[in-house]
Amino acid sequence: MKSNPYSRRQWFKTSLGMMAAAGYAHTLRADEQLYANQIHPMTGRWMLDVPPTMKARLTSNENPYGPSDRAKMAVIEGFKDANLYSRHVAIEFKNKIASYEGVKADQVFLCAGLSEVLNLLGSVTGLQQGDMVSAHPTFDLMPALAGKVGGKWIQVPLNARYQHDLPAMEKAVTAKTKLVYICNPGNPCSTIVDPKELAAFCDRVSSKTLVFVDEAYNDYIPDAINHTMIDKVRTGKNVMIGRTMSKVHGFAGLRLAYVLAQAPFVKELEKYRTWEFSMNAPSMHAAIKTIDDEAFKQSCIKKNNEAREMTVSVLQQMGYTPLPSYTNFIIFQIKKEGGAFVQTMQERGIGLRSWAFNEMQWCRVSIGTMDDMKMFLGAMKEV
Repeated sequence: MKSNPYSRRQWFKTSLGMMAAAGYAHTLRADEQLYANQIHPMTGRWMLDVPPTMKARLTSNENPYGPSDRAKMAVIEGFKDANLYSRHVAIEFKNKIASYEGVKADQVFLCAGLSEVLNLLGSVTGLQQGDMVSAHPTFDLMPALAGKVGGKWIQVPLNARYQHDLPAMEKAVTAKTKLVYICNPGNPCSTIVDPKELAAFCDRVSSKTLVFVDEAYNDYIPDAINHTMIDKVRTGKNVMIGRTMSKVHGFAGLRLAYVLAQAPFVKELEKYRTWEFSMNAPSMHAAIKTIDDEAFKQSCIKKNNEAREMTVSVLQQMGYTPLPSYTNFIIFQIKKEGGAFVQTMQERGIGLRSWAFNEMQWCRVSIGTMDDMKMFLGAMKEV
């Protein structure tokens, strides 16, 4: 295994990312979203263009097995409604979600992927007049989109176990805080927090401001039902839960997700939507058929876990130490500059991503098929 150590001094010279690692508040501007081939100064992620075709596309935490056969058939059958506006299908889908999640239909907000609602939250919460508190690093689309309105992002570094530091996040909440964002399991760090601690956090903090718990990867947690915070919505707390069909369901290209929140807040979200129902009918038909397809989900999770465990084992034999993962990706420290590492792997047909935080360089690799991961590991042995 060849290495190319990257010193602290080089890191300071080449990146402003230590602003984020230090937990500074930062005023976000739209022009700061335009980065290419460099480290984003607030998130620490290398903003590298990824070629559309790769031998192993392990960049975006997609389900390599695609949607279920049930969903595929539903898409085809759903084209019978392609000439009609999708309101009637959206109502059916909302009702299906409400039944599945144990909430009321007016507590469900449909969106074209969670990125849509993340974009709306800045405006709905009045973020331009306050701040948002989150862990750092976290899923950086949240601050990037919400930050378009000019609010402040209060970054709270992860704790020593690379988990959300809930006590520190709670201390960071002030009268100006419009939103607290928690991605659990985390991204890019694939850890989780204790559900009892998170539940107590939500109870306390939601009395002061909105708490958004992004549960995009919750399905991958063993005993996932005991980790979701959906019960906070059922009991009237000022908590919003994000769920996506892009991960275990394999709908990343179909753009379909939903959030659960109190009915008045859902009504506010609807005011800011570009169109009343922006999702297409065939996708929603597929979601209706597959949202409760537990056999398909468990099959994908089982294959994900097998490929992940094999990958972690081989990386450990190579001297790497991946963080514990409760997701369909892993992250581990590397000894090369992130940008050079990603480009070197791309030359070998492997697409992945890299971050820089805690004065270290990291590789995040999505879990693909077993063959994908063997190709990834083969390339790792060369670099």
